[in-house]
Amino acid sequence: MMHKSKTAILLLLLLCVAAASDIGEDQSTVHVEVWNKLEAKSNIIIHCKSKDDDLGIFTVLPNQAFTFHFRRNFFASTLFFCGIYTEHAQGTYDIYKFTRDGNRCYKCTWAVKESGVYGFADGNSISDIFYKWTVVH
Repeated sequence: MMHKSKTAILLLLLLCVAAASDIGEDQSTVHVEVWNKLEAKSNIIIHCKSKDDDLGIFTVLPNQAFTFHFRRNFFASTLFFCGIYTEHAQGTYDIYKFTRDGNRCYKCTWAVKESGVYGFADGNSISDIFYKWTVVH
């Protein structure tokens, strides 16, 4: 009985060490691009963050992109969300959600347009996700 307890404690300890280090982390890097495709040629403001990381607030010029990359976490629960603000609309959206995007994209591309925010899977020119603006001014 004592041997089983020691084994269980050792396994738990190894799991904790793996979760806290790169040993257990998926080494695949995900790249995210959020493009300003407003026809009005005006800037957008974007503020992206996860539970652990605040990427800051950025101004994105017309036909330019805000980009970032990360490695998915060990627990397959990575989530990044972004507040996106235009002259006439705004909203906060899940830009990377492991349960949706884990097999969908390693290069996740988004286009901000007057009608909303469009998501594109790897190598796809047709959007497969659409977020309508939550607030329109």
